Amino acid sequence: MADGTRENRPFDKKILQEIEDNLDPADPSKCPMGIEILGYGEISTVFGLPSVAGRSWACKRLPIFTSEKEAQDYIELYKKYNLKLSECGINVPQFDGVSVIGHGGIYVDYLLQERLDEASVCHNVIHGVSEDHAVFMLERIVCEAAGVWRFNKKKTGMALGLDGQLSNWAVKDFNHENFKIDPDTKFYFIDTSTPFIRKNGMEQINGRLLLKSAPKILQSLLAWIFLKDIIGRYYNFRDVIIDLFANLHKEQLPDLIDPGIDRINHLLENGLSEFKIKPVLRSEIDKYYNEDKFIWALYLGVRRFDRYVKTRILRRRYEFILPGKIKR
Repeated sequence: MADGTRENRPFDKKILQEIEDNLDPADPSKCPMGIEILGYGEISTVFGLPSVAGRSWACKRLPIFTSEKEAQDYIELYKKYNLKLSECGINVPQFDGVSVIGHGGIYVDYLLQERLDEASVCHNVIHGVSEDHAVFMLERIVCEAAGVWRFNKKKTGMALGLDGQLSNWAVKDFNHENFKIDPDTKFYFIDTSTPFIRKNGMEQINGRLLLKSAPKILQSLLAWIFLKDIIGRYYNFRDVIIDLFANLHKEQLPDLIDPGIDRINHLLENGLSEFKIKPVLRSEIDKYYNEDKFIWALYLGVRRFDRYVKTRILRRRYEFILPGKIKR
């Protein structure tokens, strides 16, 4: 069975409540609890939290809930998603989730995950290996992800999705001294904070929650764009593969795309022929990247505008932590 099926409560709720009470989203480094920012996603920020009992933890903070039940329901779905991924043979780090009371009557979820060595995360790994090893790593990631679509093929009434970008995978049992990618290399999947679960065709996550950091006046328009075109792609294995390779543009590694495509198309025709996926084209990857870049740049832009209005004009607290300039 894959890792991560054992849940625990790594943080006392009182500690997380204290972190939330002392957190300034405009400058999280001022928090006296000693948190650190590990990275920015397109929607949420990843924190490193203080070590507890000799173990370090990473988390995503979601200040998007209007009731305790809404916040707790999301945590339960998050836990379920981790457990279901484990059933698919995908390794996930140990995890848990805690809901606390935020400012102004909101509820905030802290989605917790055992912290891994940052050097083991694949978007870092790929910059330090040869082209052959990089391409082989991409192939291994696709093979790992295939477990989700084998689960979906069983037609149990439940379907899972997956955001397969490089930064969402980490090399399991990473060794700085003797690192190599080989057929026995295993990976952790670490981006489980958006639980892509459908039951009888119905999305279990309330996708509109993920758009709460955008201005209210634009949320309906963004929902039409995001919920129709973005979430659906993560349930399509071919789209997930295209997304993985498009991510090489963001990593400034476009020269890996063509040799990677050759390897993956061979894999789709042979080792993964059960899925009957047609070959991936370079033109599709480039087009996908350009469209994706535009969508996420637009989303970040409207969030920055909303932050400006709330903090500079209305003099109100802005709950979300936004990244600086992103290299795409």
